[in-house]
Amino acid sequence: MKFTQLLHFLFVLSGLLLCTPAKAVETQEIILHVYEHEDWWAQDDRSLSTTPTATLEGNVLCIYTEKALENARITVADAQGNVWFDAEESSLSGSYSFTLDGSPQGMLTLRIETKEVCYIGEFSL
Repeated sequence: MKFTQLLHFLFVLSGLLLCTPAKAVETQEIILHVYEHEDWWAQDDRSLSTTPTATLEGNVLCIYTEKALENARITVADAQGNVWFDAEESSLSGSYSFTLDGSPQGMLTLRIETKEVCYIGEFSL
């Protein structure tokens, strides 16, 4: 009886160990480059960055900003210039997320533009 229980236990344990783990969704950080609409020498000398950050997890793109961006236009386009996401926010601050359902695989460009500044970053799906 104990031998059968031991075999049953080993069978269940080997089944658990041989199961293929679920594929983890990788988070991709998108590096945003700043393009000032003013003269290039009017640089920001503050020690804390006001540049927003963006991450991609699966098909969900998240934008994080500590400084509110007034009248921000957010677009995602492919290399051919086809726009896959386009939104205007009167005040973009904190966290802003959206999905990229239906977007093609490959390189895409995230663009966050206000009256004063434009942030551009590239990422791949």
